[in-house]
Amino acid sequence: MIEKLDAQFPKQTVPNAMGIVYPQYWLQAYANTTFPKHSEVLKEFYGNPHACGVTTSEKSQSMVIAIIFKLNLDAHQGLSKLTMKFSLT
Repeated sequence: MIEKLDAQFPKQTVPNAMGIVYPQYWLQAYANTTFPKHSEVLKEFYGNPHACGVTTSEKSQSMVIAIIFKLNLDAHQGLSKLTMKFSLT
């Protein structure tokens, strides 16, 4: 049962990393140091294809494609960070 739950729901690091979209995140003193780590978590989770659902046969599993392009996220990381910080003012 634990394996099925782990397969269905993302690890807690993903919801924590999603905090970068909220203004409160950028008001914290640690935002500059945690942003690269949270960005990596999001790239690893959303930048790779995932199996959809839990089945008994791996051959019959549907796959969900990656929804972000990792290289684009890397290229725009600095701009994203600045945009979020300046949106607070």
